[in-house]
Amino acid sequence: MRESNENGMYNGNVLVSKNNAIIYNASFGYTDASKTTNLTNDFKFNIGSIAKEFSAIALLQLQEKGKLKLNDNISKFFPELPKWANDVTVKDLLQYTSGIPDINWKKIKSNKDIFEDLKLIDSLDFKPGTQYDYNNNNFFLRLSIIEKITGENYKDYVDKYLFEPYKISSAEITPIEKDKNITKGFNNKLVDDKPDFLVGGVVITTTDLLKFLNQLHSYTIISQKSYTS
Repeated sequence: MRESNENGMYNGNVLVSKNNAIIYNASFGYTDASKTTNLTNDFKFNIGSIAKEFSAIALLQLQEKGKLKLNDNISKFFPELPKWANDVTVKDLLQYTSGIPDINWKKIKSNKDIFEDLKLIDSLDFKPGTQYDYNNNNFFLRLSIIEKITGENYKDYVDKYLFEPYKISSAEITPIEKDKNITKGFNNKLVDDKPDFLVGGVVITTTDLLKFLNQLHSYTIISQKSYTS
């Protein structure tokens, strides 16, 4: 890792754990493209699409509470969507087998825009359950179902039921309000990544991510039945 950093191939934090014990934990490089602040273990990173698993866990929690079933059609929650919503289940959203086309990023500026665009989709790309297509409309609808059932925004729900009970104190859902110790990704031309403008991303430290995963894999956050469903 040190050599990769010295060669300009890697900038970031690394944590390796085995049998619930940390065996390697190190920081390399800087917090942003200005290269003025050295990284430490206290800094949070945007974990990209790893954040999608938090919405999946939240849906499984709601199933355990009897608030939904994985075979529920999404039309149950959003009757205003076109008729294809009668064929797509919550499980399809979790497994990316819905057939819903991907987000039209040229048109989208907010989460509200995504929903309005979904109402304009005439047909699915394939019959639900027959193919796999990883795209963010599935993720967005998962967030929307959580908000519809709970009456809370997704950010508040995750804070209340996934982060706070398990002492994941560094984690925050985008858009970010507490911007202390947050890194900014950058490329080799020292240009910062663009910030997330949609709700649902996660910033977190490596140690808190490990803490969360250890509790998840030990069936503390959801049951073993839900974990393997």
